[in-house]
Amino acid sequence: MMRLRRRAKVAGALLAAWSLAACGGGGSLPSQPQLETITLSVMTTAGPVPLQVEVAHTPAQRRIGLMGRDTLADGTGMLFLYQAERPADTGFWMQNTLIPLDIAYLGEDGTIRAIRRMAPCLATTDCPTYRAGVPYSAALEVNQGWFADHGAAVGDRAVWEW
Repeated sequence: MMRLRRRAKVAGALLAAWSLAACGGGGSLPSQPQLETITLSVMTTAGPVPLQVEVAHTPAQRRIGLMGRDTLADGTGMLFLYQAERPADTGFWMQNTLIPLDIAYLGEDGTIRAIRRMAPCLATTDCPTYRAGVPYSAALEVNQGWFADHGAAVGDRAVWEW
C-alpha cells in the first residue's frame, strides 16, 4: 500500500511539472521552433516593399506566434496562414507578446482587408482580442508602425511564392 501511495505522489509530481512546463510555468515562455522563412512583398502605391517573414502554418505555430520575443528585426514579420477563411469576429491577442505589433488581415488573394495596432500584453489573462472585422485567410504581423511608415494601406496586396 505504501509503495502505491509513493508511486501516486511521484506520478502526481511529474504530471504537475509537465503541466507547468507545457503552460510556460516557472517564468519560461513557449518557444517557437524554427519556421520556414520566405520573402513577401507588400504592393503599395509607391511600389513593392519586401519583407522576410516566418510562416506559421500549423495551429501550434500560430498559437505561439511571436510570444516571448524581445525584438523583431526591421524588415521582418510573421505570416499566419489558414486553410479556410476565418470569420470577421475572430482575431489575434497578444498574451506573452513583448513587442508592439501591427497586424494586417489578408484576403485569399493577399489583399489587405484590415490593419490593427496591437499592444504588448504580459498578463496571463484579460489580454484584449484584436478582431479582424472582416473575413480573412491570412494575417501578417510586423513591428508597430511598419504599415504606416511604408505607405501600406487597406486595399494594397501582399504577394509571395511557394
